[in-house]
Amino acid sequence: MQFTRDAAALDYVSCSPFRVPVARLGGRLGRDTRWIEVIVTVQVQVKRAREGVERCDGYRVLVDRMWPRGVSKDTARLGEWARELAPSDELRRWFGHDPERFGEFARRYADELRGQRDALSALRRRAREGQLTLVVGARHVEHSNGPVLADVLRRGLRR
Repeated sequence: MQFTRDAAALDYVSCSPFRVPVARLGGRLGRDTRWIEVIVTVQVQVKRAREGVERCDGYRVLVDRMWPRGVSKDTARLGEWARELAPSDELRRWFGHDPERFGEFARRYADELRGQRDALSALRRRAREGQLTLVVGARHVEHSNGPVLADVLRRGLRR
């Protein structure tokens, strides 16, 4: 885990603040302080399934409903396949990876993710422990569900 006390760093590292009792930090901050706000970095990246596996990938999670064509389970080296976090078939077909529809797709997909809070919390915990790589089968990663899910993991769901 990476810790910082600089509140301005929140915009740079895309992380979530939470409060920790000073007793857990060994009481080193003085008697007047009972709580300190700690910012934990959520480390998430998005890669294509066909890209090579690297040591720095950390825990790899496939976030598509269908297995990517031409990729074997051995070469993918996944820690898990989170089908429940993939967009619905209806939304996926509507989107069709059309860049002009990406903004609306991102909004609708984020709405779908609201029903998956437990799965999102589990992935967020993984990301706080170390690098998390979201693996997608799409040819153009920037117009896929990967960046939307990564943003939700970093910042949380908007109300």
